[in-house]
Amino acid sequence: MFRESTNPAVPSLTDRESEILGLIAGGATNREIVGSLYLSPHTVKEHTSTLYRKLGARNRADAVERAQRLVCLAEEMSASDSPETHGVTRHLRGTGAVTASEGTEEEEL
Repeated sequence: MFRESTNPAVPSLTDRESEILGLIAGGATNREIVGSLYLSPHTVKEHTSTLYRKLGARNRADAVERAQRLVCLAEEMSASDSPETHGVTRHLRGTGAVTASEGTEEEEL
């Protein structure tokens, strides 16, 4: 499981929150998330609200954008070889919400 971040700029997300963030990034509605993860509508709303709060986001698009920015921040911080920042980068990339550039082409991770 993902460790709590000691850096307040980089929020820690649970595996479920990461999964939901990835689905949101893919354009899934709450109803589609409910169907694909077999959760109640209330549970999905709670997870998305928690995501918004942790990321400081106002809506779905803002949450995805902020997650992408956090990966960039975590990558910069990982130059210090901190195991925590490597985990943050890998964790947020695992959401499917984040892309990384390789050369001139963008590749979805």
